[in-house]
Amino acid sequence: MILQWDKPKKARSTEEHNAAHQSDTGVPGTYVPNMSDEDNKAWKAKKIGDRVEIRKLFTDLENWAQVLIKVYGDGFEMSANGRFGLTWETFYEMQDAINEARAVLEESASVFTLELHFSDGREPLEIEYGDYPGAREMLRQLKGHRAARARLRHPDVAQEAGEETE
Repeated sequence: MILQWDKPKKARSTEEHNAAHQSDTGVPGTYVPNMSDEDNKAWKAKKIGDRVEIRKLFTDLENWAQVLIKVYGDGFEMSANGRFGLTWETFYEMQDAINEARAVLEESASVFTLELHFSDGREPLEIEYGDYPGAREMLRQLKGHRAARARLRHPDVAQEAGEETE
């Protein structure tokens, strides 16, 4: 595993950082990292909704740049704050990092749990779905059904309840 998921340590306070780097105060398209040197050189990752963001300072060859890779289920975007070069070793590490992020997305996207609570006192039933449309369709079909109450859960849903029928 190449990605590090812990929160990066700040190199300086936000106030000091913004005073020293005007581009971090709202100019679109610029980014100056406020991470420790150790975290800057690591493959730092964070899951945000339907994507994983990976940040790393590339220092290979003659140039360097802070790179941001946004990995989605169907592809990725990559941006940098300057020109950079990669050794083959770093290139293969980047592939490993992207593949690890894809695996995290596939894992979290594949589990939707539909809980059924029956009005006759039977034990609740949990059904797992591999996709949202399938789980959502079953929830739609159960709306208004008097014998059961259903609740849809997913790891990325902020609230435990998710969507619910009455």
